Amino acid sequence: MEIIFVITMNPNASKGQKTPEINLDTMWPPKPKSYSAPVQSGESFNVLHLGHINLQPDYAVASEANCSQSLCCSPCSANFNCPPEGYSMHVSDTKTGVASFFNSSYSRGKFEKGNYVDIFNKDAWCPAHEFGTYLCDVPPVLLNNTLRNIRAFHENSLDFEFAIVTGSAIDHRDRQFLTKNDHMSTQDLA
Repeated sequence: MEIIFVITMNPNASKGQKTPEINLDTMWPPKPKSYSAPVQSGESFNVLHLGHINLQPDYAVASEANCSQSLCCSPCSANFNCPPEGYSMHVSDTKTGVASFFNSSYSRGKFEKGNYVDIFNKDAWCPAHEFGTYLCDVPPVLLNNTLRNIRAFHENSLDFEFAIVTGSAIDHRDRQFLTKNDHMSTQDLA
């Protein structure tokens, strides 16, 4: 059931005008009595919950992660604002893998570390990392890595009874850039 309210602002209305009382009780059945919680059995089980995957198929390592559009980390991302005076991008130690910039992928279920992307030859305030960046959606390599680790945990130690996937699977691109085919292919990938 959908209820739509239309409010019209009337600048000529008096400021003391009251909102009319509307009785909506007849639209729904009476409120049920309070029920008691069921008796606990003492048994528990594990549930795997994946929420809001939001796969971004065009995620590009070293693209702008601090963009001035709605979705960053794509090949066309840019920040149209000038950097603040004295701005200097600080890159985490890449030897530890904290901020890695490799075009990695999965092939036949195996991780393949890609070539290093020279972020210093890119025009980006904040280059997108290999496994995702805060203002971006999920890169394919991160989703594949997550699913691979879930499988490994399930095979070795993590026992879950069922899995539930909630939220959206496609990225948050502007609708003007998202075609029906993009939408469908992203859902198929996710």
